[in-house]
Order: sequence, then structure tokens, then C-alpha cells
Amino acid sequence: MTKASLSTAIENITRWGDTDVFPKPLENHAIGDSPAEFLALLEAFTREINDRLAEDPPLIVAAAPNGYSG
Repeated sequence: MTKASLSTAIENITRWGDTDVFPKPLENHAIGDSPAEFLALLEAFTREINDRLAEDPPLIVAAAPNGYSG
């Protein structure tokens, strides 16, 4: 994503929220108060995600059906 599209997304979240079902969370106000800082954090997260996942991969647990007696 480009920096402009991320900025537009941040503006949209702070104005309208990220859901139509639940009330706006308090985090939206923090994002709206410091959108440039949030954008910098988001960019850093994006750069580092693959390294972090390689260091500490997620634990994947698959659900399996039980038999009749549980």
C-alpha cells in the first residue's frame, strides 16, 4: 500500500470507525490524535513482520471432531 492510501485509511477509521456493529473503540481517538505517529508504527510493523514471524512462528492448533462418546 502507498503512504497516501494508508493515510486515507487512517482518516476513514478515525472518522467512521472500523465497524458498523460496535461503538468506536477508544483507540480510534488515539489514532486520530496522532495519525503521523500511527502511520510510522504501521510502516515499522510492516517492515518487521516477516522477521518477527520467523523468530516466533504462531502456534497452529487444528480442531478435530470427537467421536460419539466425546
